[in-house]
Amino acid sequence: SLKQQGASTRKSSESALNNSSWKTYSSAKYKFSFKYPPYLFIRSDARDEFIGFLERPNENSSQRIVVSVGNNPQNIELQEFAMENSPIPDDRENVRYEKTKMNGYPALIIRFEHPCLGACPNEKVYKSFLVAVQGNGFIVSFSDEKGDEVLVNQIISTFVIL
Repeated sequence: SLKQQGASTRKSSESALNNSSWKTYSSAKYKFSFKYPPYLFIRSDARDEFIGFLERPNENSSQRIVVSVGNNPQNIELQEFAMENSPIPDDRENVRYEKTKMNGYPALIIRFEHPCLGACPNEKVYKSFLVAVQGNGFIVSFSDEKGDEVLVNQIISTFVIL
């Protein structure tokens, strides 16, 4: 029944918020940390500016979550920074920006769709979701290759500047 579905959905989202078993990623260079689910694996070529998370420890598996850091010494606006530094399509009419705060930090949610180029066989459109969080002199962006906003938001909820 619909009522039972609602209860099971609520229960699964509540259990997903329990991140006590999550691992912690810390950047000594940029002085921030965040937690991520134990079923994700950090790519071996991860560095402070680019951290790719895989669903399997196999380096050939596709990335699930991508976290990238851009230097922003002038602390320019998040939207301006994103337009200059993100893989946002030229067709800007499809791009939606939403200013918000994530865990108390200024953030910008960016949603856009673009034609699928073979990476998503059952869909004609690939939905992208990216969140940029303002640090002091840097911007951290989180994106999920599967467009899972819930997972990205859960990860960002653990983001802290040290």
